[in-house]
Amino acid sequence: MNLKNETMEEIPEEENLETGKRLTVPAVALRGLVVLPGLIIHFDLNRSRSVRVVEEAMMSDQQIYLVAQRDVEEENPGYEGVYHMGCLAKIRQVTKLPENVMRVLVEGVDRARLLGFSEEAGDYLAGEIEVVKSQDHLKSHEEDEEASEREEEAMLRNLKDMLLEYASHFPRIGKSLLRRLESADSFGALLDEAVENMPVSGERKQEVLETVELDERYRVVSRILEEENEVARIRAELTEQVKARMEKNQK
Repeated sequence: MNLKNETMEEIPEEENLETGKRLTVPAVALRGLVVLPGLIIHFDLNRSRSVRVVEEAMMSDQQIYLVAQRDVEEENPGYEGVYHMGCLAKIRQVTKLPENVMRVLVEGVDRARLLGFSEEAGDYLAGEIEVVKSQDHLKSHEEDEEASEREEEAMLRNLKDMLLEYASHFPRIGKSLLRRLESADSFGALLDEAVENMPVSGERKQEVLETVELDERYRVVSRILEEENEVARIRAELTEQVKARMEKNQK
């Protein structure tokens, strides 16, 4: 397949997929990268099997399944070598780079559970997946919609307070996060947005990806933010202590 070094034509909006819908989709095992729904990101591929995956996806509907490897050093991981929750995504752009490297721009669409790898794909990896749709808004009080809305609003305010503190410690990243959160179109998307742009480990992002229920995902994201803020506070205190000792020694 001939892939040009240019933006691909605009891809039609994907069909609405329901929870439980099963698909067989070209799949890429990513090293040290976790893709969440709503995230637009590019990554480079040079493994021949991964390049074939992208070529196969571009010849069909541009859907691709992205799942993180457990061991980044493993060359060709199988089912047990990857996490079993990944992200169904759309390929937005493909660029060929020197030395047989392919740069792929994708947009995360939905969480999807990996059921296994198809043996019929031949020379590329194909995942047998089950779509896992997340709620857009909290529904913890099914018989009292107003109570759910109040609880979601309280969670939202707490989250923004933690993000404001985070922004005070890390102005460049924090301000960008706050701007992005203002444009989030649902509480679920906001929680994903909060963590996907933070410089935290892949294991933490994987934990958020695997947490489907919104109230539990809120607790996971809040814990991550609080831990990051606590580390930042301790670093600031240590910096002040060192500064104070240096000033004392100079007198």
